[in-house]
Amino acid sequence: MHHPVRAPGASSPGVEDRVPRIGSGPALADWLQALREDETLGRAIRHHALLPPSAPSHAADFALPDALGGVLRARGIEALYAHQVRAIAALESGRDVVLATPTASGKSLVYALPALEASLQDPNARALLLFPLRALEQDQRKKLAADVAALGLPAGAQRPRVAIYDGDTPQGERRKLRASPPNLLITTPDMLHVGLLPHHESWGPFFRNLRLVVLDELHTYRGVFGTHVAQVMRRLDRVARHHGAAPRFVCASATIANPGEHAHNVTGRSYEVVEADGAARAPRHVLLLNPGGSPYAAAARLFRLAVRRGLRTIAFTKARRVTELLHAWIQAAEPALAKRISSYRAGFLPEERREIERRLFDGELAGVISTSALELGIDVGGLDVCILVGYPGSQVATWQRAGRVGRSGEAAIALVAQPDALDQYLVSHPKAFFERGFEHALLDPENADILAAHLPCAAAELPLRSGEAWLARERVAAALTAATERSALLQSESGREWFAARRSPHRAVSLRSAGASFAILQRMSEARSSEPVRKPGAAGREARAQPERSHRVVGTIGSGHVQTECHAGAIYLHGARFFRVTELDLEERKVWVEPSDGTTYTRALSEKETSILSRERTRPAGNFRLCLGRVRVTTRVTGYERRRVRGQDLLGTEPLDLPPTSFET
Repeated sequence: MHHPVRAPGASSPGVEDRVPRIGSGPALADWLQALREDETLGRAIRHHALLPPSAPSHAADFALPDALGGVLRARGIEALYAHQVRAIAALESGRDVVLATPTASGKSLVYALPALEASLQDPNARALLLFPLRALEQDQRKKLAADVAALGLPAGAQRPRVAIYDGDTPQGERRKLRASPPNLLITTPDMLHVGLLPHHESWGPFFRNLRLVVLDELHTYRGVFGTHVAQVMRRLDRVARHHGAAPRFVCASATIANPGEHAHNVTGRSYEVVEADGAARAPRHVLLLNPGGSPYAAAARLFRLAVRRGLRTIAFTKARRVTELLHAWIQAAEPALAKRISSYRAGFLPEERREIERRLFDGELAGVISTSALELGIDVGGLDVCILVGYPGSQVATWQRAGRVGRSGEAAIALVAQPDALDQYLVSHPKAFFERGFEHALLDPENADILAAHLPCAAAELPLRSGEAWLARERVAAALTAATERSALLQSESGREWFAARRSPHRAVSLRSAGASFAILQRMSEARSSEPVRKPGAAGREARAQPERSHRVVGTIGSGHVQTECHAGAIYLHGARFFRVTELDLEERKVWVEPSDGTTYTRALSEKETSILSRERTRPAGNFRLCLGRVRVTTRVTGYERRRVRGQDLLGTEPLDLPPTSFET
């Protein structure tokens, strides 16, 4: 899907090159006028387009069971969109479906309604819903629980059950779920890999009655992570067939160039593709800005001007440090906004993220500054303004983030260009920004290294047998032979079966290849002196009854970022609070911090070296030559800068002596 725009010297109906006529939203109109009149921001505006509204396309005469009609009424839906009905009809006819439409197009109903209907028709029917993030799990559980309540079943009738099974689920609850699986089981690919498939015999009733498999946010399953998930899905297919189940698959994705191909690569199945979007769209203003000074200062001012006018605002950054600094700068410049804004990123504790999501959905927060963590389909209610601090790197990510706004009326998206070449090109060539197609989602389902990791997992679940069609594929057969030669698999005397050499090979395989995380810890004596005093109550009495602890967990950080963001002397920012790192313990995977005064921040200085290990294939591409091969990337953190929060003045540099980190790819 392309977003048209009037290029200089050309015309395009419905879109204006200069300042468009303002719509009916007085606060949004006031904000846009303020930008034009602002001495700094007004000069920065390079392009202002209006994407016109679109009318909904509803399906006619699509009958739903009476109980499911209650679900639509509770959601405030009078009729389904045409694309929803087409997808549901395809599922009902036994076909697998991939739905690739923009945000806020009602994709979740396409799997929620069939899953609930199957449960109403047969209380034994089961559905498996897979989401890439735990925040998405929580969001969908709430929606599905509300749908079940809206079914309007008579008293005493058996209601479909919905539950989450993931790393946060307590052991006692896990045992209950295995003994009596819910009708709709929500989990992540990671938990399916390490928690369900290895113990599928304990989940026998669930897999025997599995009718529907949902793979949401399909576009996130790409690259190395997607290739791992592709192997997990093939293992799921083996286990389901072993238990006599033949579930239908439904995949939901952001708009990508190759939804059918990508769904096939992830799952190994063929799909009916539904791309036509029948959802209504409110008008959206799109501004491209190229500030002469700091893009972060411009973004912070945009944010403040919007929130000050009551516009619910989200800003997306490309780095966690920038997210926290923007939060701190906005809060320092306008202290009255402190309780109405928040940052949001990976590394926050689960309860912190859930609370921010709740406050944003309920309207308690007027604005949030986020990394890509809020890009996916978490329902955060109606937002008015989306600020992109730098081009996100792809059209898919750009319009997915932009889709966070405009669900309840006219909205605006502002891209603040950074100094890099791609950002500068796009703000100088707006037609390229609006008319570029969406990218392909890519993965290699038969990557030799990842196959080698998952074949023992598959064999531990069910012995591999020579009659299995996927094992006959050339690259899979080669990986099978290699795993046998290095004794990861044991071949039977007949030569027709293979068994895992280890009892539980799954735990040695990480789907995300991110490495173990580090805990960021603060000693309790320091925490008590820096924490605000809370009123005593039930929670306080319960806390006093707990054993005395020597420290509290501030947050977490992945091993890929710990040396650049949590080296000794670093300033770690967490929700506009400043901490100084006193110790980085690489062996124990702990970062110790103490409160900081909030006047300075740090920026790591590093060197990166890439060594070419091998060249496997080359081919010409225009004036260049493309090479496929193996490389080793080595990064060394050599020191860090200390900068003032106000003004970002350089205060000095400090050397560091940290071990280099390397990875091959």
